[in-house]
Amino acid sequence: TNTHTNTRTSSSSSISRFLSDCSRSCCRLYPLLKLFRGIGSSLAFLLRQLPHWFRDFLINWHLPFATPRSRAAVHHIIHEKVALNSLGMGRHEMDEILHFDPDLLRRMSKKLLFCFAETDGWLTRVHEQEILECCPDSEVVRCAEGVRHGFVLDAADVVADLTVEWLRHLFH
Repeated sequence: TNTHTNTRTSSSSSISRFLSDCSRSCCRLYPLLKLFRGIGSSLAFLLRQLPHWFRDFLINWHLPFATPRSRAAVHHIIHEKVALNSLGMGRHEMDEILHFDPDLLRRMSKKLLFCFAETDGWLTRVHEQEILECCPDSEVVRCAEGVRHGFVLDAADVVADLTVEWLRHLFH
């Protein structure tokens, strides 16, 4: 079930705490993104060389609740260039986004949509409230479908349905 809510308060100190929490999580990933990009690409290449049935076994083992369509998508994205681009994009984001700009978010607040999930390990309800305090005019969609931060791995269909619902809401 999804609910749309708006909040009309503002606070940049709380959003700074939120970013600090996220920064700690991202700092753990940075060495992987910086140092192991080539290794990640090589691993993707090696995985692609394995028989389809073995890759399918590995995908099912790692993503036991993924839909058949999501598993098929994972088969297609196991590629060295996808690994290089994904790890490079993550590193670029950490290198380039050096500070939080609450004024920019407030100016863009009416154009922003935030999607939160009950089971998201990255963003808690406290973080959700802090973001809404910074962006009071933004729209929020709360998904109670068990979607996690890495939704593309096992809940792409749910997120696609939410996106279609949001687009219909915008244009009707």
